[in-house]
Amino acid sequence: MYKKLSIAAFCLMAALQANAQNDNNQWSLEECISYAKDKNIQVQMSQLNVRESHETIQNAKEQRLPSVNASVGENFSRGLSFDVFTNQPVTDNVWTTNFNLNAGVTLFNGFRIKNNISKSQTDAEANLLDMQKTENDISLQVAAAYLQILFAEENVSVAQKRVASNNDQIERMQKMVEAGALPLANLLDMQAQKTTNESQLITAENQLTMAKLQIKQLLRLEADSPFNIVRPEIGAPESLVFASLGTVYNSAESHMPEVKSADLRAESASMSEEIAKGAYLPSLTANAGVTSNYSTNNLVYKETETGQKIPTTEIVSLGTQLDESLRYYAGLTLRIPIYNNRSAKNQVEISRINIERAQLNAQSVRQQLRSDIERAYTEALAAQKTFIASSKQVEALTEQFRTIENRYNNGAANATDYTVAQNNLNIAQAELIRAKYDYVFKSKVLDFYQGRPIILN
Repeated sequence: MYKKLSIAAFCLMAALQANAQNDNNQWSLEECISYAKDKNIQVQMSQLNVRESHETIQNAKEQRLPSVNASVGENFSRGLSFDVFTNQPVTDNVWTTNFNLNAGVTLFNGFRIKNNISKSQTDAEANLLDMQKTENDISLQVAAAYLQILFAEENVSVAQKRVASNNDQIERMQKMVEAGALPLANLLDMQAQKTTNESQLITAENQLTMAKLQIKQLLRLEADSPFNIVRPEIGAPESLVFASLGTVYNSAESHMPEVKSADLRAESASMSEEIAKGAYLPSLTANAGVTSNYSTNNLVYKETETGQKIPTTEIVSLGTQLDESLRYYAGLTLRIPIYNNRSAKNQVEISRINIERAQLNAQSVRQQLRSDIERAYTEALAAQKTFIASSKQVEALTEQFRTIENRYNNGAANATDYTVAQNNLNIAQAELIRAKYDYVFKSKVLDFYQGRPIILN
């Protein structure tokens, strides 16, 4: 009961949280991940698998209980037959009703019930882990999409500052041209540069729109619904010292749900073999029941003066017939398998094949995990180096552009030098932004493999 109440409370909090998000349209990364887990179809399908597995467990446990069934049979006979009460031959049209109540219970069937329960419980654990794996996948997708929005917004901000800077320069340069301090060509070149920067701003805004669309699709929101993110304070990432590759893998292997699920699937396959072997052993069942009959041929007999009993047109009442024909029975059935077309042997062999398949799958999951971590580790190191190099490049090009801009404003540099310097700086700044968020995401992926939550700070 406490578990059910906790789940209900969690669902209520999630619903309230979702409503609050829709009211202000401000989404944090944690809120996006939580909402995506709640709305994602693959996660919901995994939840159905978990619910189904619990029903399977309950069904397996109830096989220990007796089964009780009632039946009523209605039969019609014409021609020669035997009365069910007198066992005398009759040739009339006869309607017969049979009532039966039967109960049976399995006392022993080669431990198949016990092994079925264990297998169902193992499968349920594996299904729960599969659901966690699906949630992990959607979490990484949302985190990547969220960081893409941060990257796009910063790109837009930088592009807007360039356009604003161009406007200030054009305004100042126009006054200098009117005063005769600079030639008109310089002003025209600056205006041309402004159109280039405005085009880059439009491109950045389009990229931001597409980034928001991507995360809306992950959250299953309408494409035209308002959506804004809470921008965390992400400064220049520090040069992290990553844990060794072996440490990251060992940590991931110990807690990643796909590894545990694959091991449980192999364990479940072994239980299937034990269930199949149960067909080699005898089975013992007990049954008991009660039965009664009613017939339209069961007539009331009257005794004559001579002592002879003759039938009348009056039929013995239903209650009397049911009482007189009431019969109880009970018994045990021992079934000893001798030969069943090799079905038991075939099932055992098939289960052994499934064990090997499950064991190979567990090896494949570990191999895929190692490959994923090796790639993530290599990409994180590369992202770190790229970010450091991009930071140095932006510092150098910023100083270079500042020098050329001063010379250009004083007429000591031509428009080509100015344009080249600004374009180089623009490209370097865009690359630095991309490298920054790429580095942040790759480092968070390594944190994820080590069991740490995906949090931006």
